[in-house]
Amino acid sequence: MASLPLFLVVFLVLGGGLISGQQNSDGIMEKEELLGLFEVLGGLLEDPSWAQEHPQPCDETPWPGIQCEIGDENPPSFHVTKIHIGPDFLSPPCKSSASLSSSLLKLPYLKTLSIFNCFLTTPVTLSPSLFGALSSLETLALVSNPALSGEIPPELSKITNLRVLSLSQNNLLGNIPSEIGGLVRLEQLDLSYNNLSGELPQEIGGLGSLTILDLSWNVLEGQVPSSVGQLQVLQKIDMSCNMLRGLIPPNVGQLKRLVLFDLSHNLINGPIPETLSGLENLEYWVADKNPINSEIPQFVGKLKNLISLSFSGCGLIGKLPNSLSSLKNLSSLSLDNNSLNGTVPTSLGTLPKLDQLNLSNNQLSGALSLPEDFIGRLGKRLDVRGNNGLCAINPLYNKKKGISANLISAPVCLNASGATNDTALAGEDKEPKVSERMKPFGQYPVENNSSGSPSNSNAKMHKQIAEMEITNVSEYEAIAKEKLPKMVYDYYASGAEDEWTLKENKRAFSRILFRPRILVDVSKIDLRTTVLGFNISMPIMIAPTAMQKMAHPEGEFATARAASAADTIMTLSSWSTSSVEEVASTGPGIRFFQLYKNISENSTSVLGIKW
Repeated sequence: MASLPLFLVVFLVLGGGLISGQQNSDGIMEKEELLGLFEVLGGLLEDPSWAQEHPQPCDETPWPGIQCEIGDENPPSFHVTKIHIGPDFLSPPCKSSASLSSSLLKLPYLKTLSIFNCFLTTPVTLSPSLFGALSSLETLALVSNPALSGEIPPELSKITNLRVLSLSQNNLLGNIPSEIGGLVRLEQLDLSYNNLSGELPQEIGGLGSLTILDLSWNVLEGQVPSSVGQLQVLQKIDMSCNMLRGLIPPNVGQLKRLVLFDLSHNLINGPIPETLSGLENLEYWVADKNPINSEIPQFVGKLKNLISLSFSGCGLIGKLPNSLSSLKNLSSLSLDNNSLNGTVPTSLGTLPKLDQLNLSNNQLSGALSLPEDFIGRLGKRLDVRGNNGLCAINPLYNKKKGISANLISAPVCLNASGATNDTALAGEDKEPKVSERMKPFGQYPVENNSSGSPSNSNAKMHKQIAEMEITNVSEYEAIAKEKLPKMVYDYYASGAEDEWTLKENKRAFSRILFRPRILVDVSKIDLRTTVLGFNISMPIMIAPTAMQKMAHPEGEFATARAASAADTIMTLSSWSTSSVEEVASTGPGIRFFQLYKNISENSTSVLGIKW
């Protein structure tokens, strides 16, 4: 009890009337239950100042994150039914030594325990004796707690009323206990972003009420258990980024309510079973980076509700099935980096909602005869690069009509006379190659005045850069790889140490999918926020990047001006190729500095004073 000084003072001095049975307008709270709540919060939070002002957690000014209900007793009593701890509530921050108190057992009416981003440094494990006895829980969510480690105790299966079990973004390890299959009322199971290993238990098929199953970003092995096909109300399966192998169980096709099916970044083999044609409500099917090495099944055209179909880097062979043109709701189709051959069906251009088509890096050939308005609608979101046998009939780049697409490597088809099929591709209207969009940085004469700003002689250079049709980070990377010396490019493109964070970030960004429920007016959205008391226009800042003048003579000067123009923060690297004084002289703006503590405290102080 030594760790709870303020809690106990508040409890004994200010809460004494309540504990003795003092009546308020709605009811009372039992002494043992109130003490248990104080002890639980005392194990998690820094001493809350609000406890002194509101010692009765369930009255008309309830504590943040605490919910109570009135029981059926006579006289009526308050009971704590929910504890939510996290940065989204105005409760005190978690202490560095935050822990799970066994006093949770003093809260027999607790239905929801939600702890987010609280266990950060001191190791915490899931106590089998504690969690096996919390029989009243319906929701257990312990999310984004890097110090939460150890194994998932089989005793969780004793919480028979559990409907939501979310243990995502922790450091849990070991196998998924087979006993979890006994949670017959469980509706959501999220164990993503941990270090769980071993094979998935067949007992998972006992979760007959399950609607969401997310086991992504672990190191799970073995095959997808066939018992998954028994989960008749399942709507979402995400097992991406594991080491699962073998075939997709045929009885997965029995999941009539399935909306999302993601097995990307595994070792799943083909062929894809024909029984998956039964997934009549499927909207998102993601299977990127699996050695499927088989043909796209014809039945895919029967999945009328598909919105996104992504099989990038799966070793797909054969032709593009004509049945794809039946997917009238399809918005995104990604079949890049495979071994598909044959022609591109013209009927793909009739899909009314298709907004992204990536067929790059295959073995497609023949004439690409997609409708001109289709090419114009997709623009850069149409990509057929890397298909050496493919040629284009319709205009790929027409300044008058504003049509532009990633068809850079597809030459214009020739007619019998050897002339191009469309003169709009000749001369100035032809889409320039990537290598022609941008001169090597060294070819631009850069002159800076005393403030670090470019002189008027650089206006042409800025105009050329502004006119480059670069639309995404991938194109910047491609141009950089082409133009920069290999040593310089490798320096910028690499990450720290073994590059695990770099790889995870790339994977995470590639999997972001937005599905707005309605069209929202964004014309008046205000993204302004504050960082350490500084007002910025949006929650995006420029991180410290070293040696910027290796890429361009203006280096940090241009970055500083860009940050000022965007009304955001630039962080200057400790390994900058411009001095603090030079960057500061570029004009007004918010500048941060990446300062590493030097062995020499004097050197560190000098840098701090200069900044």
